[in-house]
Amino acid sequence: MSSQDGKETSDPQREQELTIDQLVESDRGLALQHLLSRTPDNSISVVESAACAQRPAQVELYAHIGVGTCGTVYHETGTTTVLKLAKSQEWGVQLWNDYITHSEVLAAFDKLGSTINLRIPAVLHFTTRTDNTWWTHNLPLFTRETEPTDVLVSERIMPLPRAIRDSLVNAYCDGDADRKTAARDDPANSACLARVYLGRRRRVRVKPQTCFSLRNFPLHVDQILEIGLDARPWAVSMGQTLAVMHWEVGCDARDVEFVLGCQATLSAAELRRLPGKTSTRGTVVGFGRRGVDLWMLDFNQVRQRSKDERGVDGAVHAFFENDPYFPRPYAEDSEEQELWTVFQEAYLEMAKHCTQIRTRPALAEMPQIFITKVIDGQQKRLRVIAEIQARPRSLDEYENGETGGG
Repeated sequence: MSSQDGKETSDPQREQELTIDQLVESDRGLALQHLLSRTPDNSISVVESAACAQRPAQVELYAHIGVGTCGTVYHETGTTTVLKLAKSQEWGVQLWNDYITHSEVLAAFDKLGSTINLRIPAVLHFTTRTDNTWWTHNLPLFTRETEPTDVLVSERIMPLPRAIRDSLVNAYCDGDADRKTAARDDPANSACLARVYLGRRRRVRVKPQTCFSLRNFPLHVDQILEIGLDARPWAVSMGQTLAVMHWEVGCDARDVEFVLGCQATLSAAELRRLPGKTSTRGTVVGFGRRGVDLWMLDFNQVRQRSKDERGVDGAVHAFFENDPYFPRPYAEDSEEQELWTVFQEAYLEMAKHCTQIRTRPALAEMPQIFITKVIDGQQKRLRVIAEIQARPRSLDEYENGETGGG
């Protein structure tokens, strides 16, 4: 997909307020540029078509929208609430850790996050499997659940608007028009969040694409640059956020996710533009104007860490164990290397403002030690990858695996 097939010249308001109908008819690269380009406040607004905006919110059941490591995820239809149900009693321990860490992260961002262009869902409450009052009322509303379990309830990150979903299908779903139509109309693809992978390019597929899913859609750094987006603000936000996690919350940020999604509520500026006394209850707002932002979520595997070099080693391990959201040093592409540069600069600058660094001079060098260890770790990984790629591979390995770095 190319972002260089011509750019419309129109007033800025129209560029940020395109209907689905107009975008579906436009070039797929141009559509994604319009829809994912960033405004000065680090978000965009999308106005959906009249038919979409007039759909009624349905209040029926808890709708299944995904499965995570420790739980099954449901959306309370007609609301802005999401529920994560523990897969078992053992996974309930991780879900409780998710709840506690999520709350700690929100508190840290209340203190330091005003300059960080990142959203974190509100955490609402934790319900245990032994809460008979809650489960007696709610268990019949889950079509896939047969017995009580622990539940974490939080704000839902709303899916990307239909226009963006359709453009992603047009750009990245292999096959003919019928296959693309089926992907666009698949109800499962309506629950679309895009994972922002600034640390990995797409792998080259050896086998044909057998299925296409928009759930947790991986948006790799080469795709982001191909679309023509400026990824530096995301790199800055990730660097600042990781510093807050390390030096304010005091955790390793293991397995957290960074996604593009929509806010369910309107900003003060958007409220000001509404006609007087407009209903903004539940997801009625979500059917109209959607702000697209970078979000952080999923804290169930996050661990507290010691405030010394051993703790830094744990944070470095978590950095590489995570999905490749964070930029990496030693990138071959100059634009990707710049993402690492702004990421590390943002990390080091934000660390200076964190309580652990400000109040304990002995820790002042620790953020730089973390960055140095990440650079060294990436260098070692690249050396190992080069050695593996230099080995002869059998025909079976080529047929059953993937090529390309990551």
